[in-house]
Amino acid sequence: MSPFISRFIKDNKTDFSDLLGSDFPSLRSLTGPELESAIVEKYCELVKKEGGFEYVCSLPIMNPDMDSFNFHLIYATRHRKGVKVFKSVERRTEEKTLTIRSNLQQKSRESKTQNWELFGPRVQYRENCYQRLARMNKGRAKEAVLALIKTAEKISYDECWSEALQFSAVFESDLRIWIDAWEREGLIVISGRTPKSRVLKVASGVNLFLRSAKN
Repeated sequence: MSPFISRFIKDNKTDFSDLLGSDFPSLRSLTGPELESAIVEKYCELVKKEGGFEYVCSLPIMNPDMDSFNFHLIYATRHRKGVKVFKSVERRTEEKTLTIRSNLQQKSRESKTQNWELFGPRVQYRENCYQRLARMNKGRAKEAVLALIKTAEKISYDECWSEALQFSAVFESDLRIWIDAWEREGLIVISGRTPKSRVLKVASGVNLFLRSAKN
């Protein structure tokens, strides 16, 4: 319930060490979306450490009629297949959320104007909270994957996939776009990709190299 944690974490009398770790007071310098994202990240880190999990993902659930998150669903697993299933649920949730919220917004506008709208509810849909999180997490995931590639002589596509998809609002299509761009820019070399299967997939034996490390 991140909104409530964000509200009370700045109270010096409130101890969140069991939930966020002993260094949680460092979060008090943050505000707004940055604070909420940091709280979720801290909690995920603690779950991963204490539970011995390989992967921990979060799914933001929006309020139906407010531009804010109601809570974040945390999922932990020790197998990559779990991440794949969770991301498919996240994608469906994203679509369902858009449908529900856009319909509610249209009903609200029609109630105020007493006029039926000509276009579908998604045409005038407005939302900033999730889009802001998506932009931030895509940027963070992209940097994290590139850092992995730069620090390893060789890294598998599977490892890059696992790193990127633990960020909410980041999907495999995003990862493929980044890798494609890095390859076109001459930053990386991809090995193990067959002519008949140009689309990168997990468990296909594809590896990534920095060009300087490969050549």
